[in-house]
Amino acid sequence: MKKIALLVVSLFSSLALADGYVGTFYIDRANVKPFASEEYGIGDAIYNFNVGLGYEKNFIRADVHVGASLMSDESQFSQTVTDGFSSDTRDSSAGGVNVGFEVGPHLRRGSYEIEAVIGWNKIWASRSISDCIDCRIEQINIDSNTYIMPGVTYHIRTWGVGLFYQHMLPNSPLENAIRLSFHIETTL
Repeated sequence: MKKIALLVVSLFSSLALADGYVGTFYIDRANVKPFASEEYGIGDAIYNFNVGLGYEKNFIRADVHVGASLMSDESQFSQTVTDGFSSDTRDSSAGGVNVGFEVGPHLRRGSYEIEAVIGWNKIWASRSISDCIDCRIEQINIDSNTYIMPGVTYHIRTWGVGLFYQHMLPNSPLENAIRLSFHIETTL
């Protein structure tokens, strides 16, 4: 028992206890459940491009993020658009914005960091024709997503690159996601 306690103390004493801010840019691909794809008229995947700001204190990290969500439009509509000089028919496209937050433990040893967070994300999306003032707009009401996300980050000085797996909880219209993230650490 004493050896195990010494091992645990040794492990935690060698971990970097980062206190500070972390700026993050990440891309994730989330799979859409079949019923949601049909209901929302979108493809089987949503791509999120986000920026976030996190804060690390001892073994806990909290992060907020905002970004753009892109998806294929499986329920396109067409509309004639007139710009004053000519008119043409254009097809709709689907996309939106998202916001979210994550919180959970992280452990860092040397250049490697592991973490497991719980998060929440909401996507506000619509189907519309770009560069058109009076064209039709359809709202796509994608329910919010709650998820658990383990991952690992490799750090080089104040930079880091991470790979994460998002497992969506049952109430989500999304199945799972893979995230690639880029970190910059700083203290303010």
